[in-house]
Amino acid sequence: MPWRDSLAQIKAEMTEARATRMARMEAYDREVAAEREQLLALQQSLEIAALIADMNDVLLDGQGQTETVVEWETEEDDDQAFDDDDAADVITTALTWDEGEELEITVELVMLDEGVALMVNGIQIRHDRGALERALLDAFREQLQL
Repeated sequence: MPWRDSLAQIKAEMTEARATRMARMEAYDREVAAEREQLLALQQSLEIAALIADMNDVLLDGQGQTETVVEWETEEDDDQAFDDDDAADVITTALTWDEGEELEITVELVMLDEGVALMVNGIQIRHDRGALERALLDAFREQLQL
C-alpha cells in the first residue's frame, strides 16, 4: 500500500500548491486592478482630456483631432514582455493637427515598475496640473518650432 500512500501524499501536495498559486494569482489581479484605477484617477484629477480639448479649441479653432486610448497589458502580452519593452498599462491622450505635415502632442500615463510616469511627448514630468500645463505649452511651441 505504500504506492497508494505516495500517490495520496502527492495529491495533497498538488492541492496545496494549486491553492497557493490561485491565491498568488488573485493577489496579483487585485494589485493590477488597483494600479489601473490609480492611472484612471490620475488622468481624471489632472483633467488631461479637458486640457487637450482646450488646446484644440483655443489654439487650433477646433480643427485638430483628439483621442484617448486606454491600453491594458494582457496575459498574452506578458508572454511577449521579454521581447517587447512597450508592453505596459498606458493611457494616451493625443492632439493631432495638420500644419503642412501632421503634428502631434501626446500625454501618456504609464504604469512602470517604479510607479506611474506622466509624460508629454516622451518627456517625463511631475504629477501636478501646473507642470502638465507648462509641458503642454512647451510641446505645442516645439511642434510649431516657435
